[in-house]
Amino acid sequence: MTDVAKECGSVISNQTSCCKSMEGYVSQLQQQSFLTNLQALNCAASLGMRLQKANISYDVYNLCHINLKDFSLQAKRHIVDYYYYYYFEWDAICICSTTVSGWVFMISVGFNAAASVRVSNELGAGNPKSASFSVTVVTLISFIISVISALVVLALRDVISYAFTQGETVAAAVSDLCPLLALTLLLNGIQPVLSGVAVGCGWQAFVAYVNIACYYGVGIPLGVLLGFYFKLGAKGIWLGMLGGTLAQTIILIWVTFRTDWKKEVEEATKRLNKWEDKMESLAMN
Repeated sequence: MTDVAKECGSVISNQTSCCKSMEGYVSQLQQQSFLTNLQALNCAASLGMRLQKANISYDVYNLCHINLKDFSLQAKRHIVDYYYYYYFEWDAICICSTTVSGWVFMISVGFNAAASVRVSNELGAGNPKSASFSVTVVTLISFIISVISALVVLALRDVISYAFTQGETVAAAVSDLCPLLALTLLLNGIQPVLSGVAVGCGWQAFVAYVNIACYYGVGIPLGVLLGFYFKLGAKGIWLGMLGGTLAQTIILIWVTFRTDWKKEVEEATKRLNKWEDKMESLAMN
């Protein structure tokens, strides 16, 4: 700092020497402190206060063409622009996927539990038509709600983020991701409900295998491929996971559509009789 104060005093005798000493000092700060982009702003402000204390009253930053990127170790590696882009993109992901999608997903979770209980009760009572009707009604209601939610998200795509942040850059990123959010809401209006139906039918093992195959066999590999190989970033990872959800939804729709509900009633009756026999034998012992 002494060299900077000497070369960049109240009267600059040599602009080249001043800028050289300034650049050397900033470079030394950056290398010793391993500053990231988030710390660079604080460092630049702190250095500005030091310059004022050293009686350097004019804009040395502008004179020597020093900007915020010069304070960051990441800028030296030529990734600062990408860093800021992904930083704001992941903020948008948190708003869309974690917050808005999470809220709407809770509705589907409720229908999941309702479908599981109602279908299992109807099968146990020997009512195949009631079980089939229950599946149709609960899936349709959940899908209608998800469609309405998706339309609201698309209509408010430019302003929805301001409920969580005032940043215009984040708002633009959220607006860009809203079509993916709308598609997520649509799929989440069907897949959880059909999973509940499958559990109510006693297909727990089948649902587990489908989950593993779709998410770990389709979603994650596709997300890695789109996000990193095709350079789509967070949007690519999200698309990959949507691919896994879509695959699971298609499988569950196909299996549910082809279900013989009379046969499911028979299977439920067998399970009930099996456990009743065991209970009777335990009671006799």
